[in-house]
Amino acid sequence: SDSLCRGLANDAWFPPLEASNPNDYYAVAREVCNRCPVWASCLDYSNNNEEKFGMWGGLTTQERNVERKTTLEDTGLVPDIVKGVHGSSALTQT
Repeated sequence: SDSLCRGLANDAWFPPLEASNPNDYYAVAREVCNRCPVWASCLDYSNNNEEKFGMWGGLTTQERNVERKTTLEDTGLVPDIVKGVHGSSALTQT
C-alpha cells in the first residue's frame, strides 16, 4: 500500500482511551495524512465500513460522523490543512 501511516505507531490514529487530550495525538496523525497519497481512499474505506474509532483520511470520528448527505466542506469540519493540501473536490461524501 502507498499509505504513509503503514508501519507507524497506531497511537496517533487511535489515541489511548486514557489520553487526556486525544487531539494531541490526532495532530501528529494529521501531519502524516496531509502528505499521504491515499488519504481519500482511506476516508472512503472508513465511511464504507462505518469505522467508529480513530482518524481515517485525516478526519476524526466526530468529523466523519456528519450527515451523509452533506459534504464535509459544507460542515466546516474539514481541517484547513487537509483542504489546502488535497484540494476540496475530493472531499465530497455520497
